[in-house]
Amino acid sequence: LGTERNADETLVSVRFYGQMREDDAPTAQPFREVWNMVSDARGNQAWRLAGIQQIDG
Repeated sequence: LGTERNADETLVSVRFYGQMREDDAPTAQPFREVWNMVSDARGNQAWRLAGIQQIDG
């Protein structure tokens, strides 16, 4: 979805969507989420999850 860079870190936003069935639920339910991930701007660190946003609709 997007990338933001500053002197210290890079932030990316990735949209995930699909269907998910939890435990013994008889049917799968749709989901839509945006995952925000951050890494050191120099590439010296692994990507870390900075947040998950649920998208309604």
